[in-house]
Amino acid sequence: MVEVQDGDSQRTVVVALAVNLIIAVAKASAAMVSGSSALAAEAAHSVADTGNELFLLVALQRSGRPADDIHPFGYGAERFYWSLLAAIGIFVAGGLTAIWEGVRQLQHPRALEAVGVGYAVLAVSLVLDSTSWRTAYRQLRRESRGRGIPLRTSLRRSGDPTTPTVFYEDTAGVIGVLFATVGVALHQLTGSAVPDALASMAVGVLLVVVAFRLAQRDRELLTNQSAPPVIVDGIRVLLAAEVGVLDVPRLEVLIVGPRRWLITGEVAVDGTLPTGTVTGLVEQLRTRLRGEPGVVEAYLTPVPAAHSRVGRVETARPRSTYG
Repeated sequence: MVEVQDGDSQRTVVVALAVNLIIAVAKASAAMVSGSSALAAEAAHSVADTGNELFLLVALQRSGRPADDIHPFGYGAERFYWSLLAAIGIFVAGGLTAIWEGVRQLQHPRALEAVGVGYAVLAVSLVLDSTSWRTAYRQLRRESRGRGIPLRTSLRRSGDPTTPTVFYEDTAGVIGVLFATVGVALHQLTGSAVPDALASMAVGVLLVVVAFRLAQRDRELLTNQSAPPVIVDGIRVLLAAEVGVLDVPRLEVLIVGPRRWLITGEVAVDGTLPTGTVTGLVEQLRTRLRGEPGVVEAYLTPVPAAHSRVGRVETARPRSTYG
């Protein structure tokens, strides 16, 4: 398995931060001189994305702190919290602002000026957004290939929301630039501010959809979602292969941080083993699990083989396809 390190995520976020900061200044300047509401909406979009990248950098820094007495399983869930704040930022600073800008253009139409400046800024924005998008895409593809799962599954069920957040932001950035370009062009051709306003509102709706999608994933991660079946099955096989273990009737693997898991379960042991041997076997299994990448802690309870029920193995499997 190929592990994606936090350094990769930080590089992706830094690239997105630099790109969005440059684009935000350029779009805001072009919006002021052109009078285009679509450009103003895109400026708000880029400002929101810039703030969100700062949230994600804080998330990377705080989630990397080691475990202590207050947080015995580490601070990994901090990344989920700050990513949720980033989603809220996309919704408020990006989506609602863009929709409001479109409504204002409908109520108080403004004539276009310096259209060439607007087109130039949109063209540069498209190139820069595409560059940042490609960086996030490559990391997601590398992660999905390393874990042997489809890219779409990795994007929807990744246990690290940092790169998917950047990917969704940049995807919305590219689409938003196209919306704005069409709006400005129709405004110029028809002389009506309505297409410009509608483009602004379309950008806002797009950002609201992205915000809800990201917030939904962060909610799942913050509410003790199970690890993906590939992780659970691998741990089950490891436990069942140990001499003296007859079955694994119960196994839960919870996500407690990006690529971090807490394991609890029951192992059905050979009833002929002495009590001391069973105790040593369970401790040996716990030690082995703790040595696996990403496992923060493992709690196992030995049960007699008679307590192992075939049906429980299937019901214990998590419903998610990736975590």
